[in-house]
Amino acid sequence: MVTDIRRIQNNQLAYGHSFENGTFTHAHLQPKYNFVSYLGDFYGDGSVVSTARDLAIWDEALKKCNLLPCEIQNEAFEVPTYNGEIIYARKNPNIAYGFGWFLKNTPSGKLVYHSGGHPGNSHVMYRLLDKDITFIFLSNAETSNLKGLRNSILQMLF
Repeated sequence: MVTDIRRIQNNQLAYGHSFENGTFTHAHLQPKYNFVSYLGDFYGDGSVVSTARDLAIWDEALKKCNLLPCEIQNEAFEVPTYNGEIIYARKNPNIAYGFGWFLKNTPSGKLVYHSGGHPGNSHVMYRLLDKDITFIFLSNAETSNLKGLRNSILQMLF
């Protein structure tokens, strides 16, 4: 398997772009991001290359408990505790961290999500469990207004 972005032969690969000096450029061509050309080994926890379609298939497998039995999978979506105290994400009392998912109670129900990124890329998958809504946000352009755009879309959905 080729894991060097410079050698991948796929004309549909969305290269990450970063906004530098007033223009968008390929992140992997910038000296400060030269490590981006190596995508890891596609084993997870960074450098996973996927598509919205594949993530939607994964989401459907999660909904149908095709990957793990529901009773085990649902443990990942429960607020974890240690010695009787809730384990919060980044010491934020509004967001807990389950087994691989950030957990947050919202007026619309339980929200589980996880984000990822690399220079030139920003991604997040939101799942509103009580309403069976999933929002997958993939961007190959890293700009300062992405969080605002995601939040605006979330407000419309939830």
